[in-house]
Amino acid sequence: MFVRNELGEYEAKIDKLTFVCEEVQDGYEELAAQLAKVYKSRLEAIGKFLIDEGIEEVFGELQPARLIRALGRPLIDLSNESITYADNSLDDYSIISFEYTGLFEEFSYLCIDG
Repeated sequence: MFVRNELGEYEAKIDKLTFVCEEVQDGYEELAAQLAKVYKSRLEAIGKFLIDEGIEEVFGELQPARLIRALGRPLIDLSNESITYADNSLDDYSIISFEYTGLFEEFSYLCIDG
């Protein structure tokens, strides 16, 4: 499932989601499949987290549904339990990332780089 990409990471694509890791650990394939299965059901919680953490201070007032659509496809790093939206449509240069725990049960440490 995981193959080495041009950046030297291991990468797997499941249901239009990209998962990466530095080294493939036991259980990562199953974990990636589980995360892919619950991702859509956790989008509302992701949007709420981003708004609660102040994303509107950077991008202006956002309706949760618009924010979720604008995020685009995530890059989910299993090695450091983070989600990155590099190709979001909120602007042309910002990268949005944050950490998650479990099966996207909690989120923390929002970072907007750009």
